[in-house]
Amino acid sequence: MSQLEKGYGEVSTAITKHGEDWHRQIDKLVQKLKAEVDEMKNTQLQILQKHLDEINKTMCDIKEEIDSLDVAVESNDLSKLFKLAFSVERYRNLPQKVLPSLPTFTPCKIKGQDLRISDEHGYSMKTAQKSPEDGSSPPVKQLLDKPETVTTIDTGYDDYLYNVACLSDEEIWTSGGDSTMKLYSINQGSLLKSITTK
Repeated sequence: MSQLEKGYGEVSTAITKHGEDWHRQIDKLVQKLKAEVDEMKNTQLQILQKHLDEINKTMCDIKEEIDSLDVAVESNDLSKLFKLAFSVERYRNLPQKVLPSLPTFTPCKIKGQDLRISDEHGYSMKTAQKSPEDGSSPPVKQLLDKPETVTTIDTGYDDYLYNVACLSDEEIWTSGGDSTMKLYSINQGSLLKSITTK
C-alpha cells in the first residue's frame, strides 16, 4: 500500500509539473502574440502621425498662400497675383488617404483530446489488467520474474534491425539497414504493410 501511495504520488506530481510547463508555454505564447500586436500598433501609429504631420504642414502652407494672395489683391499688383496663382496649383491634389488595416485574431480550437494524456502525443497513463481470479478487484499489475518471449518475427532486414516502435498491443513498426519501414502483427507475426522511405 505504501508503494502504491508513493507510485501514485509520483504520477500525480509528474502531471502537476507537466501542467505547470504547459502554463508557462501558454503564458510565453500569449506574451509573444501581445508583443507582436503592440509592435504592429506602434508601426501604424507612426505612419498615421507622419501622415498627419504632412497634412498639417500642407494646411499651414495653404494658409500662408492665402495670406499672400490677400496681400497681392489689396496691392493691385497683377504680376504678384499671377505668380502666386500658379503656385497654388500644387495644392489642388489632396493627400492620399492612409487607411490602416487592423489585424484579426483567429484562435486555434482546442479539443479535449489535445490536452488529454494520450499515447499519440507521447504520454501514456495505463492501468494494468484486472486480476483474472477476481473480475471485481481493482487493477493489479502482474510482476514477472523474467521476460517472456511472446513471438519471434523474421523482419528480413539484411544488415541489422535498428528500430522497433509499438503502434498498439497488436502491431509494431520496424526499420533496419535499408530504406523500408515494415508494420507487423505481433500475434500472427505477419507483415501487414511496407513503406519505402526517402
